Amino acid sequence: MESDSVERKLTAILAADVAGYSRLMGDDDRATLDALTASPVTHRSPSARG
Repeated sequence: MESDSVERKLTAILAADVAGYSRLMGDDDRATLDALTASPVTHRSPSARG
C-alpha cells in the first residue's frame, strides 16, 4: 500500500524534525527561540487551523 509508505516516511521526517529541534533547544534555547521568531514562516499548531 502506497499510503502506508507515505505515512511512514512522513512519520520519520517528523521524528527527525522533533529530534533536531530538541537538540537545538538543548544546545542554546534562547538562540533557537530567536531563530524561530525571526523566521518568515508562521508556525502554527495543527489544531489552530481556522
